[in-house]
Amino acid sequence: MVLEETVPWYYYSFADFRPFRYKNYLIINLRVPLTTRALNYKYSVLNFVPIALAAPGNNASHYTQLTTDIEAIVYNSNSPQFVVIKRGQKALHDILWVLPESDLLLQSCFVKTCGSVLLDGNLADIKKICGYQLVYKPLPSSVTRLSTANILVNNQQDVTMLCNGETYIERINRSEIQYIVTVGCYCSLRVCP
Repeated sequence: MVLEETVPWYYYSFADFRPFRYKNYLIINLRVPLTTRALNYKYSVLNFVPIALAAPGNNASHYTQLTTDIEAIVYNSNSPQFVVIKRGQKALHDILWVLPESDLLLQSCFVKTCGSVLLDGNLADIKKICGYQLVYKPLPSSVTRLSTANILVNNQQDVTMLCNGETYIERINRSEIQYIVTVGCYCSLRVCP
């Protein structure tokens, strides 16, 4: 076991301590967070947003979507374990988590589960273990930010990119029903239904 928090500020702010005297000694009973070496990492949260994937051939009558109830994965690329937060499950917002006191489960990266294959990013494993569902509804009109510069546009015909305070205007009229637009610095995307 190793000490999880080595910064004194944590103990001044959050620690539960009880001082008492025993004979001529001052004893301080301090509750400290301990962890194993395998879990002694700073973890990141990877949030999942369901995205509708257009059917092949510009067919807007149906689409596919990843079948999972995973809302987020808490992970570190150097750690052999991760935590899955499912939709509707209460996420912890504390600095330290006491997993036995929560309903979250620690999972191994070496066991193939939907969470572990999503972290690996192997599409064949994601399809096999998580699965996709075919949705027999028209592809919804939406705009989703994928990264800082990339935006996924679904089922939108009138899209305009404005740059440098509207000194540069580019109309994006694509025949595809789903496409990615790269938006540069000082640019914004305007979508009109």
